[in-house]
Order: sequence, then structure tokens, then C-alpha cells
Amino acid sequence: MIKKVNFQNTRSLLAAIKRHRPSTVVALVAEAVNQDQGETCIGNVDDSASPGIRKAKELESRYPGITAPVGMSSLHLLEEKFECPKYAVDPSAPARVNVLLPQLDPLIMFGGYIACLQFIRKIQEAGFRVRILLVESDRLDRDAVNAKLAPNPPLQQAVANAEVEDITRGSHTLVISPTDAFVGYSFWTCIKAHRLAEAIGKKFIFFLQEYEPIFHPHDSYSAIGGYVYRLPHRAIFNTDLLADYFRSKRLGVFDRYEGEELARHHVAFQHALTPTSPPTHEQMAQRRTRRLLFYGRPEGHARRNLFEIGILGLREAIRQGMFDGNWEFHGVGTLGPEYDVELGHGRTMKLSGTLPQGDYGAALREFDIGLSLMLAPHPSILPFEMASAGQIVVTNAYESRSADVLRSISGNLEPCDADPFSVAEALAAAVARVGQYESRIKRASFDWVRNWDDAFNEEVMDRIKEMLRA
Repeated sequence: MIKKVNFQNTRSLLAAIKRHRPSTVVALVAEAVNQDQGETCIGNVDDSASPGIRKAKELESRYPGITAPVGMSSLHLLEEKFECPKYAVDPSAPARVNVLLPQLDPLIMFGGYIACLQFIRKIQEAGFRVRILLVESDRLDRDAVNAKLAPNPPLQQAVANAEVEDITRGSHTLVISPTDAFVGYSFWTCIKAHRLAEAIGKKFIFFLQEYEPIFHPHDSYSAIGGYVYRLPHRAIFNTDLLADYFRSKRLGVFDRYEGEELARHHVAFQHALTPTSPPTHEQMAQRRTRRLLFYGRPEGHARRNLFEIGILGLREAIRQGMFDGNWEFHGVGTLGPEYDVELGHGRTMKLSGTLPQGDYGAALREFDIGLSLMLAPHPSILPFEMASAGQIVVTNAYESRSADVLRSISGNLEPCDADPFSVAEALAAAVARVGQYESRIKRASFDWVRNWDDAFNEEVMDRIKEMLRA
């Protein structure tokens, strides 16, 4: 193993030391040694070896990596996730709402984190004392978080007012009150939220923003997501569309409760859209170059956004001549460097992390067509922000988020199925509608909240306060 030390596995080891308990790190290192010995054994096989080892060598020669026992490493990580944090119940401790987050890292503060921080702001305004518990963190840089939230002073103040405690490595005892509440951000954090809430005879609250098993293949990780939904909890859903999916599948609270009891166990809020508005009829008509904006996320964590299908659909539409004329193609959403993506027939897309100008709402107004895909129950927010800016938006239907449901929200949405040819067909329909300026302007106004105080309105907050006090 010393001979095989390199930058990558040294970096992995240092990251593991920061994010995992010592016993887990030791188990992972031991497993790495065992796997290395196994690879060496397979590589040195001769005719005297056992049939099983000879078969493994033949398999590896044809299908490299097929014999790697990846489940052994996952086993240690999963075991850690099920461990309950060390805690002590102290009746004299102040009552808190404990919000369990994986980490508080400004580099990954996407829409889901912003929604949760807005939730924290609103419950603080309602008089609740908030403590953020970090469960998968390697650091907390408060200055960096503060700088990230500087454009939003109320949110910045909400985080500043919250206590923050890192329980990642389980090195100290968490003091809790018998009247505490526990809110989980993801199904992984909800495992620990459940154990802590159970210790004081309460149910945890699931801040539900997606059907998370879709983040994983049909494996142990996905199955554990299903297990967490079966635990006794209350649910705060990000959008009615996501709640409708859980209702249609009888998942979580919809499988456990009915009638008034169900009403006490769940509430849904609408994720606020970035305020924007469409250009005027004259501004649209004066454009000499039309522009398309693609929400392109090529990284593994965002596979549900169907990057490949979006690009293949664009290539097919271009091949069919749908974008003849003056068109530009822009992509946004990558976490990596900028990419030039070839679309064929002399067309190229520049894929970058953010829109070119700082005013996000104003930047959306510069595009005529949007393309944003999501193979998951939560619809994503960007398609609706694009539609609010007057774009004709190609986005896919999914389960209870049917084409009719999407069209009923905004006529600027052009639904499709999640395959390249349906995407290309919908893009053709969008191109045909680009010149319908008055229609694009009219349909940019639809029933969806544009600020977070409306998202967490009085009715929603009354339900949330009941849950936190239960």
C-alpha cells in the first residue's frame, strides 16, 4: 500500500478522516488493503490457482472492475449512518428546533439549501430557537457562509442567529431538551433525527424536497430511503407537486395517516421563484439573434437532470433543421470549468456555471427558449422561472406531473417525454411559438409565489408551528 500512495488516495484518506468517525476510517483503510491484496492475487494467478480465482482473472480481463467488492466499503459507511449521535437529555436545557444538515458549505448552497435556510428564518421570526446540527461536515467556515449570503441580509442574519454544532465524528455529547424538535434535511440526516426524536418520545419532521431514492440505483441506498419514509414523522413538502407524488404512491405520511390526522402531519409550501418578468413585445421583435438556454448539469450528482438526453434532443432538432437561422445556444449549471459542447452542423453550446450577468432575473429575459429536464417528482424551479421570463420552456412530464398539469400552470411550458426524440419534437414546437410575443408575455404571469414570505405564508406557518410543538 505504501508503494501505491498517490495524490488521489491520499486526498481521499484526508477527506475521510475529516468526515467520518475513526472506527469507520480504520475499517475503510483495512478494506482498501484487503481489496488491493485481492487484486494482486487475481493478477498473479497461474494454472495452480483455484477455479474461482482463475475465473475471476478471466472476468477481469474481459470486464475490468467487475469483481471489485464495492459493497464491502459501502457496508462500513452505511453502518455509520445508522449510528445514533451521543446525546444527553437535560430538562434544564433550552428548547430548540434542531435542523440536521449534511454540511453548511457555500459552494453547494443550491435551491434546496436556500429553501431550508428560509424555513429557518421564518421559524426564528415565529419565536423558535434554532440549532443547526451538521452530520456530514469536514469544516464550517462562517466567514465564507456569511459572504455567500451577503446579497440576502435576512438570510445572512438567520444563519448568524442560529447555533451551529458539528456532530459529524461523534466526538462529543449532544445536549437536548425533552421539548426539542428535530428536522431532517435529507433521508440520511433523518435517520439521526429519528433516533434523537425517539429518545424524547417525539416524531421527527422531514423537510421533504425530493423523492430521494431516485438519487441511487436500485440498491441498498435506495432501499434505505424507502425505510426512512416508513418511519413515524411529519412532513413539510417543497411544492404541492411533490406532495401529490407522495399522495399518489401512498408514501410516507400518506401511507400512515388519513383525514384530520393526515392534515396534522403534513404541509406543502411553494418554492419561491426568482422575481422576473418578460421583455416587451417590441424588445422581443427587435432581436436579430434568438437564444436558447439549457439547464445542463453533466456531473454525476445531477443525473436526474438528463444532461445527455437534452444534448441528444438538441442535436436531433438541429439535424432536422429546426434551428436554421440566427440562433445561439447557452448552457448553465455545471460545477466544473466551462465546456464547449458540439451540437452538430456547425453549432456549439457554451456550458458554464452561471448566467453571464449578475442579475439572474434580468438574464433570463434575454432568452427565447428554455430547456430544463428533471426525471424526478420535484419539477425543479428553473422551468417556471424561465416561463416567468417569457421563454417557451421544454420540460418533461413525470408521473403525477403530467403534461396537462404542466400546461395548467403556464402556457409557456412545452411538455415532452424524457427521450431525445420527444425533446426534439417539443423544441420544434417551441421554435414555432417564439414569434407569438403577446402570448409569451401573457403566459409569463401565472399562479406561483415570487417571494419567501408568501411561500411560508400564515396558513403554512400555522401548520409548521403545530408540528414543531407537537
